[in-house]
Formats: sequence, C-alpha cells, structure tokens
Amino acid sequence: MIEQRGDAYYVTGPLTIATSAKILAEGRRLFGQQGGLVDFSGVTELDSSAVSVLMQWQRDAHKQGSRLGCRNIPDNLKNLAALYGVADMLTLK
Repeated sequence: MIEQRGDAYYVTGPLTIATSAKILAEGRRLFGQQGGLVDFSGVTELDSSAVSVLMQWQRDAHKQGSRLGCRNIPDNLKNLAALYGVADMLTLK
C-alpha cells in the first residue's frame, strides 16, 4: 500500500512478488506523471521484485520529464540492487 503524507509517498507493508503488481500500479497512479519522493520506511518485507518496481517507477518518471526520489531504502533493497548491477541507475538514499 502507498499513502501520501505531505510531499512524500510512503510504501507500507510487504513489497514482494505477491504484492508488486498492485504496488507498481498504485505508484503509477499516485505519482506517475509528477514524480515525487518515495519513502520506504514502512516496508515490512521485500524481495527482488522491489528492485523491478523501483526501476519501473524511475523509468516512468524519466519518460515524463520528472524526478523520483527515494529515501529510507532498506539495506536489503540496496544490496539487491548492487547484486543485480543496477544500484547506479536508482536514486537510493
């Protein structure tokens, strides 16, 4: 689930293969064209599908000429992005 609070979007709950399609679509609907700041502090579980979701959101933002920032990225998401060789493509803080 994604909640908008102020100027940020908070991803909450699991971000796994079971939830990734729903969260991808929800993010596209919420911040797809204007970009924004996505906070991952509420993510309770993730797997490699989280990398795919984040990459797609960033591709979408780039196509629209906007920027998607990220904060509170869990270490295991950073590690997965590094493992797959895409950490430099993602805005991970």
